[in-house]
Amino acid sequence: MKVAALTIAGLLAGCAVPASKPMVAAVSDGALGLSGEVTPVIAADWWHGFGDPQLDRLVGDAVANSPSLDAALARIAQAQAVLATRNADTGPDVTLDAQEQYARLSGRYTIPPPFAGSTRFVGSVAANLNWNLDLFGRQKAAIAGARASVQAAALDLAAARLSLSG
Repeated sequence: MKVAALTIAGLLAGCAVPASKPMVAAVSDGALGLSGEVTPVIAADWWHGFGDPQLDRLVGDAVANSPSLDAALARIAQAQAVLATRNADTGPDVTLDAQEQYARLSGRYTIPPPFAGSTRFVGSVAANLNWNLDLFGRQKAAIAGARASVQAAALDLAAARLSLSG
């Protein structure tokens, strides 16, 4: 009786759906006291406005040869690879295996006499199909997390560029 109750409790616990998080409404500019004039956005290449070729060269060298930018680009590539892997997990996985060998079949083999006692090609073929269905949203959540990681890595790259160019 106790084993049956524990088994049923375990099966029911496995069917639990993760709690959904409530959506948070965005705060308006007026509520933050930001209802004044909008200041223009500073251009990403603001240093060109000085017309100084030496400054252009220095900032260009800093951006081109920065290890922090290389690391940020590597983090973006890594996050994109994780996203591609998560997206690949949603589709079917099909494999086909085949093998063949040239073998002498015994005269006392399970195959009848025309083939028994002769040398033949013996082989086998196996096909497998595997598809993980996203019944409880695990794969969808993993894809959303990977997509957020790509966006975060892109923002890290923008922050690194901004810190180098001022």
